[in-house]
Amino acid sequence: MVTIELHEDEPTEGKGPAMGPTTTALRIARQYVDAVSVKDFATVTSLFADGIVWHQPGANRFSGTHRGTAAITEMFGGMMTVTDGTFGLEPTGAPLANGALVAVPVRFSARREGVEMGMTGIDLLRVEDERIAEVWLFSAGQQGEDEFWGPASGREERKTMTSENINVVRAYFQAIQNGDLAKVGELLDETVVWHQPGANQFSGEHKGRDAVFAMLGGMMQTSQGSFAIDAVHALMGNGDTVAATIHFTGRHERGSMGMDGVDVLRLKDGKIAEVRLFSADQTSEDAFWGK
Repeated sequence: MVTIELHEDEPTEGKGPAMGPTTTALRIARQYVDAVSVKDFATVTSLFADGIVWHQPGANRFSGTHRGTAAITEMFGGMMTVTDGTFGLEPTGAPLANGALVAVPVRFSARREGVEMGMTGIDLLRVEDERIAEVWLFSAGQQGEDEFWGPASGREERKTMTSENINVVRAYFQAIQNGDLAKVGELLDETVVWHQPGANQFSGEHKGRDAVFAMLGGMMQTSQGSFAIDAVHALMGNGDTVAATIHFTGRHERGSMGMDGVDVLRLKDGKIAEVRLFSADQTSEDAFWGK
C-alpha cells in the first residue's frame, strides 16, 4: 500500500461540517433505485424535476444530454425497444451521499440480437426541492456499451474529450499513490473546489489549491501519515466529468478505517476544477477523523 506523504506541520483549514439536504437526497435516491430495479418508469419519472437534465455517457445512439421528462422517457423507451424489454438495472451497494448529490453503485444488463451486455457503473443524482434535477451516468465498460447500443454520428469529439479527461484523472491518482504532490498540484486547477462529505473536522467546501493541500496535510497529520488510496477500481467518464471507484484506508492510535468510496471529478481545460467525494460508510469515517 502506497501512502501520501505530507509534512506534519502543514496547517489544516477545514470549513466545518458539510451542510446540505443529504437525508432528503438519500430518500429520493432510494425511491429512484427501487423503481428502476422493477422497471417502474412511471414512478421514476414522477421523481423528476420539470427541467431535469440527463447526461448519458459514451458515443452511441442514446449518448448526450437529454432535457426534460419527455426526452428521457423517449430514451428509456428506445432502450427497451432495442433490447426487447430486457434492459435492467440493479443497485450493487447502498447510495453514497454528499450534500444534495448521491452516487449509486449499479449493475446494468441487456440482450439484443443474441448479444449480451452486463457491467457495473455509477448513477450520480442531484436532488433539488425533493426532485431529481440532474443525472450523470458512468459505465465501467463504455466501449462495450457503445458497441452494444450502436454508434451515433457526431459523437467522436465527445468521445475524445472523455478519454482525455480520464487520462488526466488516472495521472492524478497515480501521483497521489506515488506521493508526487508536485504532480498533484499541477493537475489541480488553482481555483479548484473540493467538497468533502460528512460531519467531521475536514468536512465542507474547500476552495483553492492551497486550501485543498492544507486539508490533505491535516488528514495526514491526524492519521499519522497512514491515510492512503490503496486501490482505484475503475475510472468512468461522461463528458467533462470522471467518476472513480476507490478504496481508502487510514489508522491512528484510536483505531483504523478501510472502506470503498466514489470520487467524482469535473475537469476544465485539462485541469481538475471540482472534486466531490462519497464514502460507503460516512458514520465510521466521521468517527475516524473526529470533530
